[in-house]
Amino acid sequence: ARETAVSLADTVFHDNTAPVGGGGGILWLGVSEPAVEPGERLQSLCTRLENASPESADGLGNGSSANNTAMYGPCLASGYASLVLAGVPASDNPAFPGLGFEVEVRKLDAYGQVIASDSESMVSVVAAASNVSSTGVIVPSASVSGGSSVALEHGRAVISLQVRPNYRLVSRDPPSAVAAGPALIQAVGNDALDSASAMQSQSREVTLPSGLAVCPIGYVLSLYAIASSVGGRSTTSGGCVVCGAGTYSMNPLSGYVGAPPSCLNCPAGGSCQGGSNVSFRLGMWEVAATGGQIPGLVAGMYVLKACPRGLKLMNSVSGAFSHDQQACVVCGSNEYVIDSSLGNITCQTCPAGGNCSNGVFLGGRIAGAVWTADLSLGIVVLTNCPPGYQIVGNLGSASTTNIIVTAASQDCTPCPAAYYCIGGTSTQAACPAGTFAPARSNSSLDCQSAVFVRVIMTLPLSKADLDNERLADLTSALAAAADLPSSAVVFESVASSRRGGVGDSQGHPGDFSESFDPASHLEPGLLQKSGPAFTITFLGMKIVIEAEASSGGRGMKSRRRSRSPLLDRRASFEAGKTLQVVAKLAARNSDQAAAVLGRLTEVSINRQLALAGLPMAISISAQV
Repeated sequence: ARETAVSLADTVFHDNTAPVGGGGGILWLGVSEPAVEPGERLQSLCTRLENASPESADGLGNGSSANNTAMYGPCLASGYASLVLAGVPASDNPAFPGLGFEVEVRKLDAYGQVIASDSESMVSVVAAASNVSSTGVIVPSASVSGGSSVALEHGRAVISLQVRPNYRLVSRDPPSAVAAGPALIQAVGNDALDSASAMQSQSREVTLPSGLAVCPIGYVLSLYAIASSVGGRSTTSGGCVVCGAGTYSMNPLSGYVGAPPSCLNCPAGGSCQGGSNVSFRLGMWEVAATGGQIPGLVAGMYVLKACPRGLKLMNSVSGAFSHDQQACVVCGSNEYVIDSSLGNITCQTCPAGGNCSNGVFLGGRIAGAVWTADLSLGIVVLTNCPPGYQIVGNLGSASTTNIIVTAASQDCTPCPAAYYCIGGTSTQAACPAGTFAPARSNSSLDCQSAVFVRVIMTLPLSKADLDNERLADLTSALAAAADLPSSAVVFESVASSRRGGVGDSQGHPGDFSESFDPASHLEPGLLQKSGPAFTITFLGMKIVIEAEASSGGRGMKSRRRSRSPLLDRRASFEAGKTLQVVAKLAARNSDQAAAVLGRLTEVSINRQLALAGLPMAISISAQV
C-alpha cells in the first residue's frame, strides 16, 4: 500500500514486455493492490487505448490491442496471493480410501493468474485439521500418504496422494462405513520468489463414497489400528485393498463372522484370480445380498445354490455353513444323491433293489416297485412292491429271517417257495401246513396240497460260510439229486450244530465215530492203494488219503486228508465247523414223494454237492 494515492488519469500503458516475469504493463508486489484515485482501478489502465474497447474479455486488459506481453499477466499482475487445489475428487468422481488420485497445486497472483514465472517453489499436499480430540487438540479426520513436496513448474504442480479417512462406524448389516468427519486436504509450500515465505491453500474436502460403494468391486475396506479419539469415540483408519490371487471380494465390507472386512478365500469349487475375477467349475453360484439368516453366511459371499444332477452340494461342515469348503462333490461308484441343491443331503449307498449311475438313482430293478424321495432322511424309500415280491429293508423293518437291515438293503425280493406275497409293504406269508406254492406266488390260492420229503444234513461249514451264493448252490444240488426243480426246495432251518452233527436217520445227534468207506462213493476202479495211502479219483479230481485199515478190512477211519473242498470234512468237523441244514422237498403226491426219497441217497447228494463245489456232507438222512 502507498501513503499517497496515485492518479493514473490520462495514462496509457502499451507496448510493454516482461519476458521472464509478470505484468507487461504493471507488476506490483505486496499484500494488497496499490491505492489509486477514487473511481479508478488498475485493471482499467491497459484498456484505455485509442480506438480500444472499454474493457477486454478478462477485465485485465489482456488480449487488447495495447500490445503488452509477459510470462503471466500481459498488462497487470502481482506477486504471490494464494495457493489453490484443482481436481479435488467431488461427488461426480469421488476418490476411494487408500487409493491414489491426483490434484493440481497452482500458485496464483491477486488476479487469479498462475504465476508462470515460478519453477522453484516447493509445494506439497497434507491433511487439514477438522475435528477436536478429547484432549482439545485439533486433529485431522483423515491421513494423507503421498503428497510429497515437489517443485512448481511454471506455477503448477501435479501431486499424487492417497487419503485414508478415520471411521467411527463400520457395519456389514446394514452396510455402513461412517467417517469421523470430512476428509480435508490443503496445499502448503514456501515461496522461493519471496524469501521462502510460507504459502497455504484453503482446505478442500475430498469426496469419498460410503456403504457398499466405499471401495471398488474386488477390494475390501481394510481397517488399521485406532487412529485417535474424537469426542470420546475411537476412530479407525481404513483404506481399500485389492484382493490377491486365491481370494476375492464382491463386497468391500464382507469378511468372516466376527472379523473385520477381509478378502475371502476362494471356495473349493472355484478359481479366483484376484479382485472380483472368480469362475466356477460346476454348479450355480450366487452372491449373498444379506447375511445372518444362515450362521456363518456374510453378505458378499459366493454361495453354492445347486450342483448338476448326481453331484453332492457341499457347503457345510458338521451342519454349519462353511464358505471355504463349498464345491460340487462326485459321489462314489455305487452311490446316489437325491437332491443336488441341498447341502444337508449326502451321498447314499445305492439300495440293493435300485439302479444307480453317476450319482443318480434311476429307479428300481423290479417293475412295479414304488420308490419315493424323502428329503428329511436324504434317501429314496421303498414304499411298495408288486405282487409276488416282499419288501425288505423298509427303513428298519426286519425281514422274516430277522436280518438287521439298513436303507441300503431296501429291495423287492422274490417270494420264496412255500410262501405267498401280496405285495405292497407286506412281507411273505407261509402257506398252510400240507400245502406248497412255487416261488413268486402272490396269493394264498397258489398254495396247493403237497407231500414233503424232509432232508437233514450236517455239513462241515460254519454258518458264516453258507452265504447266499453257497445256499443257492446247495439248493441246486438237492434239487438235482431229487430230480425236482429248484423252486421245490425249501429250507426249514440252518443252524450251527454241536460236535457230532446228525447221527441217524431220525436226525438224532451222535459222535463222529462212524466208519465211512470212501470207495462206496466212487466209481469202480477209481480207488488205488499204495502202502498206507489211498489215491482216490473222484469226479476227475485226485485226492490222497492216509488211512489205517479197520478190523473189517474194507472200512477205514479217516486220519488225515489233503486240503480239498470236496472231502476235507473231518478237518472241519474236528475244528467245530459243522452246520445242520433241514430242507423240505415238495412233491405233488405220495408216489412222487416215494420216488424222490428213493433218489436221495448219500451218494447222489454228495455227488451233486461236489459238482456244486461244496464239501461233502458228514451225515445225511431223509424221510417223507
